[in-house]
Order: sequence, then C-alpha cells, then structure tokens
Amino acid sequence: MSLAGRSILFAALAAALGIVGTWSELSAALPAWKVAVVLLVVGLIYEWVVVRRNRPAVSIADGTSLKLGQPAQLGLAFANPGPRRLQIEYVAALPPGLVGSRENRRVSVSAASAVVAPVPVRGVALGTSSWQQIPVRVLGPLGLARWFQKLPLGAEIDVQPDTLRRGTRSHASTTRGSQTINLVGGGMELHHLRPYRRGDGRSSIDWKATARSGELVTRVFGEDQHLEILVAIDAGRTSRLEFDGMSQLAHYVNLAARFAEYAVVAEDRAGLVAFADRILCSVPPRRGTVGVRQMRQELQSLQSMPVEANLIQAALRLRELARHRSLVILLTDLYDRGEQGQLARCVQMLLPKHLPIVVGIQSDEVTRLAEGTARTWFDPYRSLAAREYQRTVDANAARLRRMGAYAVVARPGELDERVFSLYDELRAKRLI
Repeated sequence: MSLAGRSILFAALAAALGIVGTWSELSAALPAWKVAVVLLVVGLIYEWVVVRRNRPAVSIADGTSLKLGQPAQLGLAFANPGPRRLQIEYVAALPPGLVGSRENRRVSVSAASAVVAPVPVRGVALGTSSWQQIPVRVLGPLGLARWFQKLPLGAEIDVQPDTLRRGTRSHASTTRGSQTINLVGGGMELHHLRPYRRGDGRSSIDWKATARSGELVTRVFGEDQHLEILVAIDAGRTSRLEFDGMSQLAHYVNLAARFAEYAVVAEDRAGLVAFADRILCSVPPRRGTVGVRQMRQELQSLQSMPVEANLIQAALRLRELARHRSLVILLTDLYDRGEQGQLARCVQMLLPKHLPIVVGIQSDEVTRLAEGTARTWFDPYRSLAAREYQRTVDANAARLRRMGAYAVVARPGELDERVFSLYDELRAKRLI
C-alpha cells in the first residue's frame, strides 16, 4: 500500500489540528484530530476490503509469438469485474529473454469491462519465456491509497528466429530462381546455336542448321544451376558476447534463418551445422520450404554453450554433408590467434573443393574504445586492448582471403546486406 495525495493531506490536517489543540489549550480542538485519524483509518480499511473483493484480471490479448531481435507490442488486457471504475498502475516486469520499458504506466478500466494496454517489447533470446504475473497498484474507491497486488498472468511468449524482410528478393529470382549454365549437348531446353568447335560431340550438331548455313553448327542447351549451401554456426563460448542488446548467437541465428529463405528463391539447397565442443545439430541441404522449416526448427532450440568451439570437428561434419562443391557460410568469431589456429585449419580443410565464407560481427563498442578519448587512467589500457583486437581480426580476415576464402566482418545491421550481396555475386559469376 502507498498513500495517495488525498490521504497525506488528510493526515497533515489531523496533525495540524493536534498541534493547534496542544499549544493553544483549546480543549474543543483536541478531539478533532483523533476523529480525523479514525476516519482515515476507517476509509483505508474500507478500501482494502473493496479492492480485495473486486480484484482485476489480466491476460495477453494477442501477439504471443515474437521475432528474435525485432521490436513488437504485446497487448495486456485488464478486466474489471466490479461495479466501479478502476485506476490501475502497472510495470511490465518482463521475464528473461524479453526486454522493454520498465516505466510506470496507468490505465483506467470502466465497470464490468476490459481495456487492452500495449506493451512494447523485444525478444532477445530464443525459446519460450513464461510470464507468470504482473505487479500492479490499484487506486482505492475513495482515492486514499494505491493497493499493491500481483495479478496472475500465466502467458507463454515464444521467441522465434526472424524472417526475411518483405520486398527482399534474391538476384537469382529475376531468372525464375535459377542461374543458367551453358552445356554442349544433353539438357532440357535449347539455349542457343553457335559454330562448331573442335571437341564438340556429334550428337550436339544441329544438322538442319548445318545444311542451311553450309557449316557445322552446334546446339547449346541450358541447365539450371542449383547450389548446395551449408550454414555453420559457432555456438561456443564466444557466441555469448552481446552486440546491440543481443548475443552473438542470436545474430547468427537470424542471419541463418533469413539466408535460408533468401536462397530458396533461387531454388538452392540449404543445410545447417551448429557446433560447440561437439556437433549440436545438423540438417542436410534440402530444397524448398521443407528445408527452411527444418532449419528453423533446429535454430529455435539452439543455445550458447560455455565451452570453446571445435572448428576442426565442424569442418569434418561439413565435409560429410557436402558431397559436391558447396558454399559454406561459417558464422564465428574471427579473433583467432596464431598462423595455424583452428579457424585457419578449418578453412584449409574445406578448400579447394568448397568455397567458404567466414562471417564475423564488428562491435561498435570495440570501435568506440579504440578511437575514444581517454578520460580516466584505465582508458588507455582499454584502448590498446581494443586496437589489438581489431588488428587481430583484420589480420585473420586478410589471411583467409589469401587462402582463397571470403571473409566478411560487419556490424549487426549490415550483415544481411553484405552476405546476400556476396552470395548473389558469387552465384552470378558461377564461382560456386
């Protein structure tokens, strides 16, 4: 219970009457303050009984499913079963996995009705969060006090991997989801005719066109290019690092889920490998929405592990799943010391049969520490450590490029654009 302004004013008046009666020796004024105190106490008891009897109820109106990292609104429905209007003050004490504003909010609910109050939230951790109760303060019918209550909610909020933004289209979608490869002879559809070249098979010669032109003419057929793509996610110790309010793993999961949808437009096969000190899950490359759905199911249950990641074991598993030349997108921290660290060895095991793209996240906090002005005696040491981290990451990225792989280091908001653009470029150049 917290006294409202009316009760405080009433108590102050009673105190003033008592002081006046004591110092002025007016016997008539002495009982007045006692009467005021008794009236205040009786009023508070009455409010306690009424508020306890007409207890409001709360529930989630809609929106129990959230996309990881995306701002959303949950609707809290406050129901008033009593015959009087209720003034409710509440704080959205969100469960773990959800973040939002913790400021006090007020809502007025008419008698025998309900009101839906929007609560802005953001899911920052995968899985189901249990929201069991919400603390409120209800203003009594006389306006003397606000009575504290914990209303049972019992809601289950499901946070799922993000989906591809509306309007995002693969470069390959302009060719109906395929990249045409020109083959001599054999195929499903004639692409074009060209003059005969030494080594062309006899079955590829178009004899009618040869008769018309008087020179040998070869038929070139078109065949759709369907790639195999494997997304490998590092769920080890470093995946717990936070960027923009979310863990590194959460950003990896969103990128993997959105990339799977992006690749399905081009009718490519997408698969998944998640690893820490062991292989946590693996999904063989599959085409279409079936493969995307299976990847999202595995991503939904993925959690960070407090152990060092074993990239060598991940590379072995990737080689088992990828029987043909594939694009391997490795989502991991590029901070790997030494010329022969696990990251470099992992890439060496994938090359040259497969084409790896190593993707890391650039931290704005590290950049700020490296370039910021020193204000305390400890700031120069922080700046040196941040610069050393940046140098190591840049050196590793350059080393991977020299080995023949691709390295992408970008801020969380730029990851999608950088990876999707590189994928479209490699696909258009038929480097995969």
